[in-house]
Amino acid sequence: MSKTLHVSLLLAGSATFMYSCTKIDNNIANAEAELLKPRKPVSVCQDLSFTYKGLPDGATTTTFLKSFDPATGRPSRIQVGVAEGGTIVETVSFNIKWLKNQIAFMADGSSTDTVLVAALDNKGLVTSVRQGNAPNFEFLPTRFQYKENRLSVMTINLNGTSFVSRFTYDNNGNCVKIQDDAKNGQSGGRVDYKYDLTKKATQQSYRDEARGFSWNTYSLLEYVGLIPGDRPTNLRTRTTVTWEDNYVVYDFKLVNHKMDAQGKLISYDVANPVSGEVYITNNIEWACGGNTSQSIQ
Repeated sequence: MSKTLHVSLLLAGSATFMYSCTKIDNNIANAEAELLKPRKPVSVCQDLSFTYKGLPDGATTTTFLKSFDPATGRPSRIQVGVAEGGTIVETVSFNIKWLKNQIAFMADGSSTDTVLVAALDNKGLVTSVRQGNAPNFEFLPTRFQYKENRLSVMTINLNGTSFVSRFTYDNNGNCVKIQDDAKNGQSGGRVDYKYDLTKKATQQSYRDEARGFSWNTYSLLEYVGLIPGDRPTNLRTRTTVTWEDNYVVYDFKLVNHKMDAQGKLISYDVANPVSGEVYITNNIEWACGGNTSQSIQ
């Protein structure tokens, strides 16, 4: 069963998300800000791509794929899956322009169409993301707050209404819950994560859970590597996604973790929490020390 089909079955009977967006200020403040000087390629490894293969059909879907600027080691282009209703419905690409106090996500193939602009604080943390002069309304304006160098609060603006999510971590630095505030008399949705505290990896990347379209901006920043605290210390063993009014849309065990020689997570499976049957195999590729052997076609 493919991931799309399986998640679709889980989502059967769920409410259709309707939304509209108001006009925003499309002017890009400081669009011609001084570019940061090139620096040496990063020595740490970055996740280059995340793909998943549904079973038994074997169809492969790309959640994201990045290209890097060899002069700076920063992502320069990203192909990203757009989520809606809990599954990826299309793929878009952005050119990434790193400026002094912000990051511009440009429409693929354009030097003038800016889809999103991320503002940075003096620590280089993203404080907000707003839409540019060529918005894609699948990516909503979003604000971020941090505590102890980890993301603590995310606020999404949808049609003039704010939706707040709060992040909780354990003593090992693993994110264990993302809890939405209650809204309009409905209980907030949440994501719960569990871990094997006896096992660690040097670097990990988990991108399997079902997400709605309102989190597309957050997901994009995760994939680029701009969300501190999103990489756990211990191996993640279960993910449960609950939407409003306690509707569980995704609840699976994460099994068969495989590491490379350096201890980086390179694959894991998603399995039925009761029977143990494997539905999906996820694969992560890494780029290390400026090695950018893959690029977006």
